[in-house]
Amino acid sequence: MNRTCKNCGTLLNGAYCHHCGQAASTNRLNFKYLLEDIRNGLLQFDHGLLYTLKELILRPGDCIRNFIKGKRVRYFKPISTLLLIATIYGIMKHYIETDLGLEVIDETGQSIMTWMENHYALTNLILLPISTFCSFVLFKKQGYNMAEHFVLNAYSASLQLCIHIFILPILFLFGYHGKPNFFVTYIVPTLDLFILGWCFTQFFNTIRITKTILLILLMQILRYMILLLLIALVYLILTYLKPTL
Repeated sequence: MNRTCKNCGTLLNGAYCHHCGQAASTNRLNFKYLLEDIRNGLLQFDHGLLYTLKELILRPGDCIRNFIKGKRVRYFKPISTLLLIATIYGIMKHYIETDLGLEVIDETGQSIMTWMENHYALTNLILLPISTFCSFVLFKKQGYNMAEHFVLNAYSASLQLCIHIFILPILFLFGYHGKPNFFVTYIVPTLDLFILGWCFTQFFNTIRITKTILLILLMQILRYMILLLLIALVYLILTYLKPTL
C-alpha cells in the first residue's frame, strides 16, 4: 500500500518525505511528544537554542557566518532566538524592578524614555531594521545582502539581550534610585559595544580589525542619529496630540 506524506501529499519512499522532509511516521500528539520537542529544541547542547547561544557567546562571527552560508540544521533561527530571548528578558524585567534614573526636560520626553527603559527588549526589536540598514550601508563592500545583514544583527541583538539577562540582577542590586549610576551609564553601553565588536570583527574576518571597529563606531553614530530623529518625531506628534487627549 502506497503511503503519502501527511504534510504535502507526496508519495513516500523511505523514513522521510523527499519533498518536504517530514517524517513518514507521525504518531498522535501526546505529552511525551511535547516534552521531547522542548528537550530537542531548547535543552540540547549539540543543536537548538542552547547550542546557538553557546556558539554566539564563544564564536559569534563564525556561528552567524555558518548560518548565512547554509549550515543551519543545528542552529535556532535568528528571529526565533531574538523573540524568545526578548520574551525572557521582558518577563524578568517585569519582576525585577530597576530604576535607570533617566531624566528629560519635560513630561512627554520623560514618558518616551521611560517607555524605552521599560521595554528594552521591544526597543531592540524596533532598532533591528535600523541596525540592519546601517551595517548594510557601511559594510556593503563585503558582499552580503540586506537579509543577511538582518540575520547578523538579529543574532548580535540576541547575544546582547542574553548578556543583559545576566546583568538584570546586578541592576536590581545596584539600581539608580533616581541618581546617576556609573555601572549603567558607562559599563553597560561599553559592554554592548564590546559585544557588537566581538560579533562583527569575527564575522568580517577578511578585513582589518581596526577598520571593522571604525565602521562599527560609525554604525553606532548613524544608528543613534536615526533613532534620535524617530524619537524627535514621536515627541512632536505626542506634544501636538497632547492638548486633544
